[in-house]
Amino acid sequence: RVWQALGFTSKMIARNVSRHPFRAGLNAFAVMISCGLLIIGFFMLDGVDYLMRFQFEISQRQDARVNLIIERGEGALREVARYDHVRQAEPQLQYPFEMRNSWYKKDVVVIGLPQDGRLQRLINDEEEEVSIPATGLVLSERLAFDLGANVGDIVTIKPLYGKIDTEKTVPIRKVVKQYFGASAYMSLEALSDVLDESMAVNAVLVSMDPGMERALTEQVRDVPGVATVEIRRDAHENLKKTLGQQMAVSSVTTILFAGIIAFSVIYNVTTVSLAERERELASLRILGFSRQEVGRILYRENFITGAVGLALGVPFGMLACRGLIEAFNTELYRLPYYVDTSTIFVALGLTISFIAFANLAVRRKLARLDLVEVLKSRE
Repeated sequence: RVWQALGFTSKMIARNVSRHPFRAGLNAFAVMISCGLLIIGFFMLDGVDYLMRFQFEISQRQDARVNLIIERGEGALREVARYDHVRQAEPQLQYPFEMRNSWYKKDVVVIGLPQDGRLQRLINDEEEEVSIPATGLVLSERLAFDLGANVGDIVTIKPLYGKIDTEKTVPIRKVVKQYFGASAYMSLEALSDVLDESMAVNAVLVSMDPGMERALTEQVRDVPGVATVEIRRDAHENLKKTLGQQMAVSSVTTILFAGIIAFSVIYNVTTVSLAERERELASLRILGFSRQEVGRILYRENFITGAVGLALGVPFGMLACRGLIEAFNTELYRLPYYVDTSTIFVALGLTISFIAFANLAVRRKLARLDLVEVLKSRE
């Protein structure tokens, strides 16, 4: 009943696919690879955009950071807070340690943050704020992996410079997944206590009036205790330019290869099919079929096998993106698994356009088919 319900063109397509399953499978495979590569290409751009937004809008919300030459007390925070256009100031302490867990050892910068701080927050990969415990460490997932450590383990830390050189043991309270760096975090009070200080500060995060970051740089330029002023917007633009250019080149190359694969395979397979079926198609023309009706047999076959390839290409591309995350899992940064919905639709649309271009190229061959010469030749 299904066979009887099919039209003439559909029956010819079904017959040809059943006679040449490898050729039809090759078409579907090429479309699957093409669609998957397109998803990968756009995924890298999506990942970088999300990475920048996560780091510089969700986690870091200060306008600038004033880095001090040496550790100072709470008075440094009050001094910075008095500068013009400063709306809010929060202390921060960054200190290098040698961190050991069993036979694993690594030099790590431990970042001390106030427990009630709002300008730099500790955020996990689900965009949820992670509270800083009063005591103990919070490790990034990458650092915990490098140290072979888990929540509840006790690690040994030793300052890499300064007057304090005694080792201390600190428990790991939390492990969070982050996209930048391999850092450890403590409450500012707990980290200061490790250094035998009531409160130590070597950086101040500030929120400022819009567009006044440069004014702060000018004000502190000649202050002896200030080392540098980092403006968040500049750091964002520089990193986006560097990382974005790298990903853009990779993405464009991947998208180009996707187009070449889809077009070349579909075009060549259809050309071979046309060469084998010239007599059959010419006979249809002689029997009264128009050029469009004859060509529709080839075109629909490509779109049907292409639809199968598209259905397989989306999950293939998503799985490949997860594999790509592991390839970019370095100490500097890790790509988030973030695929925008528009990426899927753009990948599907481009793949369909590649199929259409291949059909258009085959159409020219079909138009030049010499019916008399084809029918004169023997089978």
